[in-house]
Amino acid sequence: MKENMKIVYRTDLYNGDPVVNFEEDGKVAGFIVMMQEPQYRSLRLSCLEDIAVFLDDEEFHMNDCMKLETSTGMKDPADMPTMAFDRWDFAQTAKIYVYKEGGISDGKHHLEALVLVRSAQDNTLGSFGSGAYEGIQLDIEMKEGKSVC
Repeated sequence: MKENMKIVYRTDLYNGDPVVNFEEDGKVAGFIVMMQEPQYRSLRLSCLEDIAVFLDDEEFHMNDCMKLETSTGMKDPADMPTMAFDRWDFAQTAKIYVYKEGGISDGKHHLEALVLVRSAQDNTLGSFGSGAYEGIQLDIEMKEGKSVC
């Protein structure tokens, strides 16, 4: 599906935070990618159309296997369409929790984290109505559940 997506990669959306695996119920349940808010103002979560994460050849989407943690707490994507007053604040780094049994294995990986935003003003998708996802791409090396430089 990625080949059908318009994508704008932006280095300003990543501030160097490591990618880490996380645990739930005593086992590794997935991994966390940290990304900064993609607009130059606060983003209403009800305008967040999709989050897509690509790890090597695997694809994950917001409504399938993710949660988003902002300064106002953990958000379930199923509830986001009604979150007109919950925000991902400007210059805030949010945690994108991707559920993948076992997390990311040790070794080298290619990871992309992308967001698609709907304009609150005119309902168009993507930055400036282009329909494009905005995001980051990282070549990482995982060691003991954490990316290393």
